[in-house]
Amino acid sequence: MQDSRRTTSQIKGLAIVVVVFAHFSSLYAMDFYSRWFTEYASAIVAFFFVLSGYGIFFSLERGFEQAPSAWRASFSFAYRRLVRIYPLYWLALVTIPLFYMPDQAHYDAMYHSGFRSVLIWMGFPLIRNDELWFITAILQCYWVAPLIYVMMRRLGTMKSLVMVAAGLAGAFLVSAFFYLQEYSLLHLPYVEPSTVVFYRNFFLGNIVLFSTGMAIAPLSRRRTPLLANRPALALLAGATLLLLYSIRVPDKFFQHSELYLMPFLYIALVLFCLAAIVNRLSVPPFRAWKFLGDHSYTVYLFHYQLIWLLWNLGLSEMSLPWRVTIVLAVMPPFLLLCLGIEKGAAYPRKRLERLFRPRRPIEAEAPAIEA
Repeated sequence: MQDSRRTTSQIKGLAIVVVVFAHFSSLYAMDFYSRWFTEYASAIVAFFFVLSGYGIFFSLERGFEQAPSAWRASFSFAYRRLVRIYPLYWLALVTIPLFYMPDQAHYDAMYHSGFRSVLIWMGFPLIRNDELWFITAILQCYWVAPLIYVMMRRLGTMKSLVMVAAGLAGAFLVSAFFYLQEYSLLHLPYVEPSTVVFYRNFFLGNIVLFSTGMAIAPLSRRRTPLLANRPALALLAGATLLLLYSIRVPDKFFQHSELYLMPFLYIALVLFCLAAIVNRLSVPPFRAWKFLGDHSYTVYLFHYQLIWLLWNLGLSEMSLPWRVTIVLAVMPPFLLLCLGIEKGAAYPRKRLERLFRPRRPIEAEAPAIEA
């Protein structure tokens, strides 16, 4: 289990570096971004959904074993997730206007539009928040996670994978229906055809990826000969990168090619994550990637503020070598600041978590006797 945590943290660390690099380059090196890097950051977020589902499975497993009932376990899980997410999310929303001003319509929607602003601050499903859309998307996954886990316990791993595959097929059909109609049929109140609703133009693709990550968690405990080798890992890594490249530009191979290739990207990406965990993938420098992965949530929330702080200080007017040098120089103190923010938010969060921590059964409280 410890090895799988290290692997998932390292993959998350690599992914957050790609996301941050893409966002910096989109502002400070636009020619490079538009030619070589556009859309990769959005696609790479898929790793977070899969790996979050993988980790949440084990969290739910422990919670359901310790709680006296499924309802109590579900409530405790939801409470722990919310007290982890909301304080830092709200802090990020508060600090956004201090560093840059979104366009007026977006600013009004986030801060001045009454009920819509409340929905954004609560991370309500299907409500677009351009800067922090991932929070809304991952909250959707957390709310359905206990239901997915109960389904897996009752059906078993293989039947659950079949159910996820059926969900993937259904999502593809719905996506094709809306996508080919250019979302013209989506006219629900407060709902926008955004990446929250259609992750990578795939209907509720975030939940599809998240549930698949949960479904492969039990498989990581078993021996999987087809994936437990380095050639399979390399083949899946190559397939994932090729498909990422293929879907970054709409209609790259034929009309709507990115839509039809998306299910294959999901499958390749999930299998790569499973193969990486089974093979205990480690990427040097080990500790750096793991550190970034362990704190990727905070880095994601506050890297926008860093980008615009540097912009206000005149970084955009400097030459490209100076831009790169300054960004690299400010990254270590920025990461330390993120760590400090997490530490500051951890104390009240842990106190709140204790209020709803499920009690263990009496027989489980006795210390185990080692053989």
